Amino acid sequence: MLEASNIHSRNDLSVASDQILNYGLKVFQYHDRWKNLSKEDFTTRPEYNTINYMKGYEYSHDAKGFKKTHSKKEKGDPAVIPKSNQLYIKAINKICQNNGIKFIIVNVPSVKYWSDETHEAIQSFCDKNGIEYMDLNMYDGEISIDWEKETRDNGEHLNHIGALKVTKYIGKYLSERNILESHKADQKYEDWNEQYTKYESRVNHKNPKK
Repeated sequence: MLEASNIHSRNDLSVASDQILNYGLKVFQYHDRWKNLSKEDFTTRPEYNTINYMKGYEYSHDAKGFKKTHSKKEKGDPAVIPKSNQLYIKAINKICQNNGIKFIIVNVPSVKYWSDETHEAIQSFCDKNGIEYMDLNMYDGEISIDWEKETRDNGEHLNHIGALKVTKYIGKYLSERNILESHKADQKYEDWNEQYTKYESRVNHKNPKK
């Protein structure tokens, strides 16, 4: 799944080039660190053992509401997906196809930046390229977000309560269509169960009334 929030963002070519150089050639990333190097930097074997049990999730139970829900308004200018972004998405889709992976673009509910124009632009692009698109902003009947209580920053991101609703819906969607197999009872994935226990402990500790 690819979250669609940045699909319309323009990527500066120079920034992209710098990122390629930094990740591909470490000499560019550490070009000014030479004076701080020690013998250990060359002789110590690195350990890649850090595990983030939140898996990138930013937990927040703050509620900073957005009082307006989606409403029909006069249409503005058509939204445009930059050509560079289109190339990246097509490349990702091709890699997924070659490896038997289902590629889905998803828009998580957000009233701050969502519009009919952005929805139509992404839907049109996905239709032309055979990509499944889930715009959860259009799923008011299935995912009922209370925008006064379930956003942490005035409608841009969901808080924990809203995130649970979206996670439950997506999990059910993937499971019912056999897109994502459950490995809860698989010993090879036991580490995920351990990480989930840590996640639950943190969430319940911060929100004991959950």
